[in-house]
Amino acid sequence: DTQYAVGSEADCGLPLCCRKENGMENVRNKAGKWGNPLCDTTDVLLQSLLEKVAAENPRFLVWTGDGPPHDIWEQTKTGNLDAIVNITRMVQDSLPHTQVFPVIGNHAAAPVNDFRGPMLDSWLYSPLADAWAAWLDSDART
Repeated sequence: DTQYAVGSEADCGLPLCCRKENGMENVRNKAGKWGNPLCDTTDVLLQSLLEKVAAENPRFLVWTGDGPPHDIWEQTKTGNLDAIVNITRMVQDSLPHTQVFPVIGNHAAAPVNDFRGPMLDSWLYSPLADAWAAWLDSDART
């Protein structure tokens, strides 16, 4: 979650917390530097994870999707795509020689879970085919 704010309220009563808008004062359950179980993953945690994985020199990585934050009441096509492309860049930069098997998660659609088919979801599939081109064979890109 790119809007994750260290020190913010992690238990705000919404499906996604740990943002400035959830409060930075009189916080009962603070969002820490490395995250909080009640919140989505931070960029700092993801980058640290990718560094540890890279040190193991894996032959492959299975990425199971759900890159966009779980703020389903605010999700947009552009925001969801930006989140996935941002994570893609982080993975590519950290694991440039690793075969990645990416999967589109249910939160990639906007609205969430609303996949309408290849022609109507080309806003998502086409840019991801380009971003993931190094990992996909020609059949998967079309």
